[in-house]
Amino acid sequence: MHTWLANAVTVSRLFFFAGCIWQLGSGHPISAIVLFSVAWGLDAIDGTIARLIGQETSMGSQLDKIIDRMIIIGSVVFLIRYEYLPPMSVFLLVKDIGLSIALHLKPAGTSFPSAGTFGKLTSVFQGIGILYLFFGFSGGVYIVILVALLGGYVAVGYLISFCFLSSPDTV
Repeated sequence: MHTWLANAVTVSRLFFFAGCIWQLGSGHPISAIVLFSVAWGLDAIDGTIARLIGQETSMGSQLDKIIDRMIIIGSVVFLIRYEYLPPMSVFLLVKDIGLSIALHLKPAGTSFPSAGTFGKLTSVFQGIGILYLFFGFSGGVYIVILVALLGGYVAVGYLISFCFLSSPDTV
């Protein structure tokens, strides 16, 4: 079967992200945000493909988490750098900073737990928050606060799961 398909979708997200950064640096913010949206949207597809064709692997899960962090953290940093997002947008990254720490603390030979409902919800709100702030809609501070609180909850859940071997949803 197509054991490479889900991982190919995951890795393709890096090319869309690179295009996003290139467009930002070239002064084309609208094309950059379109490329970010594609990279962000493909995140929902890679795992679905892996599950549908029965090709979920630990490596694929790790690859997805690492690329997720690269895209979200990189996009927010570059969008702030080029002044398309306000500095408070850094709080959209609470979950990703916590998950990056958790990835490094994960005991060798153990699988990384699922993001759970709150983790997936936080990811959706992160993308919405980036788009919302990018287009300058009012009330962006409320989205940032919501994402920061959800992200903190998820990040603490991951860290606790390694100490007490429970699921992130049981915090």
